[in-house]
Amino acid sequence: MRKNTFVLTLGLTILFIMSVGSGMAFAENDLTRIDMADYAVANTETDLQNDVELENVNAALILDNFNRADGPIGSKWTNQNGSFNIVSNAAQVGANGISALATYNGVTSSIVEGDIQVNGTATQYVGLVLNYANINNNIFLKVQQQNNSGTFHMAGCYVGNNGSASSFGLGFFALDTPFASAHMKISISGNAVTMVFSNIDGGSSVQTYVCAGAPDTGGKGIGIAGFTNITRIDNFSADAFTTLSVTANATGNGTGSIASNPAGISYTFPSANTGTASFDAGATAIVLTAAAHTGSTATWTRCSEAGGTEAGNGTRTATCIFSSLNEVKTVTAAFTQYYKITAKAKGNGEGMVVSAPPDISFTYPAKQVDSGTFKKSSTVKISAKSKAGSKASWNGTCKKAGGKETGNNKRNAVCLIKAKKAATVTATFTK
Repeated sequence: MRKNTFVLTLGLTILFIMSVGSGMAFAENDLTRIDMADYAVANTETDLQNDVELENVNAALILDNFNRADGPIGSKWTNQNGSFNIVSNAAQVGANGISALATYNGVTSSIVEGDIQVNGTATQYVGLVLNYANINNNIFLKVQQQNNSGTFHMAGCYVGNNGSASSFGLGFFALDTPFASAHMKISISGNAVTMVFSNIDGGSSVQTYVCAGAPDTGGKGIGIAGFTNITRIDNFSADAFTTLSVTANATGNGTGSIASNPAGISYTFPSANTGTASFDAGATAIVLTAAAHTGSTATWTRCSEAGGTEAGNGTRTATCIFSSLNEVKTVTAAFTQYYKITAKAKGNGEGMVVSAPPDISFTYPAKQVDSGTFKKSSTVKISAKSKAGSKASWNGTCKKAGGKETGNNKRNAVCLIKAKKAATVTATFTK
């Protein structure tokens, strides 16, 4: 019995020595998926002064180059877990979460790309996300450093945020050759996801990996992912056949409708106040039409600042036109209700009737009536100015319409009225 035990022990010892001596590979655990409750991040205050703007290779459409002031990542993104911030013209994971994931708003694509760079020697990963439905249903590919080498040396093909659901294909595996920076591109075709690294450490080498067996997540979103407040990514891009969302909001006290051409957005305000649709990116022209109902006008308030061309503002039909679509667009149309106020004149005297705002103006007796349209709830001043030898009075017609009269039976009689409904007032000129 002791002999057999000795032989078994000796055999295991020899096997261990042989495996170490021959370089036999054993699977390495993903340290970022172990319980991180007590994880203490080392080297989080890394020197970012040596950060470089990496070359973006073959990116058809750069959605965000992050070239803006340090701070929150911005309104184009939604932080789904943890947060990303802008730090030194790149996206960097914030300090309020270990496994951060952010999605780019309104974009669907089967290919996403970005420039990645290891940041110090602490354990870290950077990832790209396809087919995002929710935090546990997305295609999540990453590269990782967990050996304090200052290089990415591992990679992972996961479902869910950092594998919160499962792994597929190659799972968690070693890269052929570690690197500190690269252009990372992932694409999905059927159930196969391809991960390509180019411009590796500024050189011409390329590494390609295919992970088969990707599940249908039920989503189409795209995004970025990272670990602790270390990870950095730049020049987030998508392929040329991506779709981008256009959102048309409506505000105001008037009524009308919003419609897009090509079709996709269509609603009536104020029953609804927003509409969103996805359109092919690129040279496709998008025309948004705000058509005001009777008694209202339409004005686009954010079209030009979003890169569009406005026409017809302040009329019944206003358009916002984007000649091409190269980013997510959000615009707003304001519908303003107007009321018609009519001013008449009569009597044996002479004078003129004018309004402020200036939409009513006529001389009596050459003309006996004029009308104007005024914004809802605005105050309209209508003055009856008599000529020498005559006097003017509103004779209670302004008061009856809900206004206030001053200066009656003098050279200048004034009617102050709020545009709350259609109204008619009459000035009398007498000698």
